[in-house]
Amino acid sequence: MVGDKSTIEKSTVKCPFCQKGDIDITEYSAYYSNTYARAFGKVKKIPLYHEGHIEVHNKCSNCGKSKSELKEVIEKGKTKVMTHEERIAMYKKRGLPLVIGGK
Repeated sequence: MVGDKSTIEKSTVKCPFCQKGDIDITEYSAYYSNTYARAFGKVKKIPLYHEGHIEVHNKCSNCGKSKSELKEVIEKGKTKVMTHEERIAMYKKRGLPLVIGGK
């Protein structure tokens, strides 16, 4: 939800890598604010969008992953990067054509 002011949520989540350690995070929501442009005695109000972001306050006590690694994974929402072979297998399982216009 995008509002006029940013809302702040503090919470504790499980480590996305080991699922055992607790990590303290603060989540800031997206919001709009106004900026003013002034020229030739006129003022124009311009809406400005601010992206939401997450702050990670501690590293995982169990697996030792750093704050930056945890933040990246929490923002992306996935824990594992798929290899090329895994993607090909997933596409074959779905029945998608792997060669387009092949002879």
